[in-house]
Amino acid sequence: MFHFMHKIRQGLLTENRFTKYLLYAIVEILIVIIGILIAIELDNWNEARQSRIDEIEVYKEIRQDLQLSLKELELGMNSHLVGMMVTIDLIDYLKSGKSEHPISSTRIQFYPKIDKDHQFFPGVSGFEALNSVGLKTLTNDKLRRDITNLYQLDFRKIVAMGRDNSSARSFEFLTPLIQQYIDLSDSAINITPPVINELDFPPDSIMIHEIKLVKLDEMRRDRELLLGLQNAVEFRQLKAGSYLVIIEKVRTLIEAIDIEVDKLEDQKSFGHSS
Repeated sequence: MFHFMHKIRQGLLTENRFTKYLLYAIVEILIVIIGILIAIELDNWNEARQSRIDEIEVYKEIRQDLQLSLKELELGMNSHLVGMMVTIDLIDYLKSGKSEHPISSTRIQFYPKIDKDHQFFPGVSGFEALNSVGLKTLTNDKLRRDITNLYQLDFRKIVAMGRDNSSARSFEFLTPLIQQYIDLSDSAINITPPVINELDFPPDSIMIHEIKLVKLDEMRRDRELLLGLQNAVEFRQLKAGSYLVIIEKVRTLIEAIDIEVDKLEDQKSFGHSS
């Protein structure tokens, strides 16, 4: 094409048709400029499309991590709620002075775990990927701030409250107290963990002894134990409430990410840059 245009220019110059030559040269320059602009626009379109693809991938990885973290948070909250209910039942029973135990055998089996805490381990691969490519990869400023605050503030708070980090508000102070008053009964119950079926063992192959309380009168007079149980209830309530707040934030954030990904998918199809 350029060879053909060169021949036209040479012909116009040979014929001394300078005005037409000048007009033709201007047209030729415009064609070149238009070609360059089209190339630049096409390059920008491809770059914007790739940016949206990268952004979508980061969002999807973060969303997957949030789904896993949500399950872990719900597990932790439920463990604190169960622990709180069982502890309250035990306090009420000890304070009532009754000889018959009103708590179901299922709840009684929780007594050896009454001093156990939960440790939250959030999924972080998506957020780490975001940090590696740069926070500006996410074009939605509000969503970027919400994600950053969740990981760097909220998740860290829950992690710090866990058994591995919270020496001040763990439940280990109950361990020596509870162990004085818990023993195994003569009766046993059958348990069938899922792993047993996977290993092809018969369902009645594991029997465990039930839990019972001992030295009941002494237990009721143990002021340190009663105060410890009361403190444990307050700690459980605090932790369960904190978990619930973060759970709601995670759910809201997952919904916001879904909306943003849908929007970016549309932009990717049409090549929008914003």
